[in-house]
Amino acid sequence: MVLFTVSAFAGAGTIHYQTPMLAAFAAGFGADPGAAGWVATLSFGGFLFGTIFFVPLGDRFDKRRLILAELSVLIVALLAMAAAPSLALLAGAAFAVGVSASFPQLMIPLAAELAPPESRGRVLGTILACLFLGILFARLAGGFAASYIGWRWVYVIAAAMLAALVPALLLRLPHSRPRTSLSYGSLIASMAGLLRTNATLRRASAIQFLLGISYGGFWATAALSSPPAWAWCSRRISCSGSRRCGSAR
Repeated sequence: MVLFTVSAFAGAGTIHYQTPMLAAFAAGFGADPGAAGWVATLSFGGFLFGTIFFVPLGDRFDKRRLILAELSVLIVALLAMAAAPSLALLAGAAFAVGVSASFPQLMIPLAAELAPPESRGRVLGTILACLFLGILFARLAGGFAASYIGWRWVYVIAAAMLAALVPALLLRLPHSRPRTSLSYGSLIASMAGLLRTNATLRRASAIQFLLGISYGGFWATAALSSPPAWAWCSRRISCSGSRRCGSAR
């Protein structure tokens, strides 16, 4: 349980560190705000891509192997962002981060499979709570750290946090048996069938999709489009994300 919650916390924030640092990207590469916004767009777009096209593989293959593979790619992609020599390469690495950051979405069903029925709700609730805390942590810590040590070090530290989890996951993360023999194409197509036949799933998916677009769209543009008098820096943007706009000024 602890291993799952810590992994969800550390993994969930990886696509959110960039939100308070977009202005720093633009300034560092001498780019306009619209170009810097592609880092956020590709981060969230990559996460959507990974969730749709990679997470379903957890029903077809051992989730342990998929989690460790995605985690390995995520660590490399974070280091690539830290070392990116241009905004275009930073955005490309951000897409890879988004795709591989979907590994917590594999840990959630694995935890559901392992938890006893009487405690399954509590286990999943705890993991999801840590996942959302990881998002908040990334918004706060990313902006504050970038203000003092630079945005590149934020990604180095994020990669180090995940790398520290690898030995524990190798030792403790259990294997899972495949739950279907469907081909990859049939597996992906089956999601459309689930949406078509389950009204509750349709509503929940639509709400979360719209919330994700609203969240990403607002925070990715708020600082870049703010008036010069506001002069937002990464630290102030982080404070605004925690509903401290007044004290951030």
